[in-house]
Amino acid sequence: MRQSWILQAIDYGVRIETFESVEDFLNAHQKFSKTVEIFLDSHFEDEIRREEKASAIYNLGFQNITLATGRAHEGIAVPEFIKAVRGKRPPWIIMASEQPVKL
Repeated sequence: MRQSWILQAIDYGVRIETFESVEDFLNAHQKFSKTVEIFLDSHFEDEIRREEKASAIYNLGFQNITLATGRAHEGIAVPEFIKAVRGKRPPWIIMASEQPVKL
């Protein structure tokens, strides 16, 4: 997911910052506003479930946390502090596809 989002951000002129692990984000969290949107991949190469690690991010004061999953996301049980569960399509692409076409 990470590499795909990076490439698509370049195509759309969107500035994003990605991290290889939750620990990498935790080490750099001071440079981000507590209102920043955080998208966590629900699975990683080592199969660690992201929602189990999301509590460390939440405990630092970040409250805009979304879980991105390639699975059907309806009915996935997540902690209350996870704002949403959604697919892995980047949000700026979804927003662009919802814009009206001007003729």
